Amino acid sequence: MRKRETKDLASLVEDLRNRYGIGRTTPEQTLRDHWSELVGAANAAYSHPARIDYGRRLIVPVSHSVVRNELFLHRAAIVDRIQKLPGCSAVTELRVVAG
Repeated sequence: MRKRETKDLASLVEDLRNRYGIGRTTPEQTLRDHWSELVGAANAAYSHPARIDYGRRLIVPVSHSVVRNELFLHRAAIVDRIQKLPGCSAVTELRVVAG
């Protein structure tokens, strides 16, 4: 068995906060906070940003077919607005799914 040197608790907690993003704003949370501004209040009522896959593709479940079509047609403009948000510049694609 290998014996490791001891570390102080403050540095361990800081390492865990950095590794898992605890207490820091994530791109997903930024998108949730600004979603109605990005797609409009009417479209935001039937959709929400679920997750970011592969660090670049935003998955958006939509519960109404008209809103799904609207977001699909305007996805390039929505991605441009998303990339202007802090921490969201890596998002390059919008995937609209039924849900």
